[in-house]
Amino acid sequence: MRLRRSLVTGPAIEPVTLDELKAHLRVDTSDEDELLLRHLVSARDAVEQYSGLKLINQTWDLWLDQQANTVLSIPLGPLVSIDGVYTTNDAGTETELASTYYICDTGDWQMPGRLILNYGVSWPAWPSQRTYRSVRVRVTVGFGTAATDVPRTIREAVLIIAAATYENREGGNSQAEYMGGAAGVLLISTLPGLALDLLRPFRRLRL
Repeated sequence: MRLRRSLVTGPAIEPVTLDELKAHLRVDTSDEDELLLRHLVSARDAVEQYSGLKLINQTWDLWLDQQANTVLSIPLGPLVSIDGVYTTNDAGTETELASTYYICDTGDWQMPGRLILNYGVSWPAWPSQRTYRSVRVRVTVGFGTAATDVPRTIREAVLIIAAATYENREGGNSQAEYMGGAAGVLLISTLPGLALDLLRPFRRLRL
């Protein structure tokens, strides 16, 4: 079952620091710090898209348009916690499901986490429930709150991608290109091969 998703709170830090990127590039001035930070954000976003994993802890809302099974697989990971489950009726009133009604199986970075309804518990029946965005699940996902919580190999991939996009920012023979949008979303197909090699063991199949 595909879930709609929306970001509630993004990561507080990046998995690679500005100083680490500047040392890697041998940049000694602060003239382009803002530009370098944008490259770090884009590189982290590209790694998350490719791997299917969120790196630094962040909070997301997942929306279901229809009744779920008693076991709901969480497509974002690694799952840290389920922070709330809410149902909306046909009048638009949202009600929180008691946490005693379900279990949070966090899994790990290799295996998706799950929301499991306890024995004897079921989702509110239709037609009392709205038929679109009727269930909202709020989750926290990521490897942790510190950069060092992220596997070193993944952090190295972020560093390589950020450095490549900075060094080839004029276009030229860039291996990493952008596709539309102010955020500068990187095209996965043009990421540096070494970064992809580092990330491949971490890649999760999309649900």
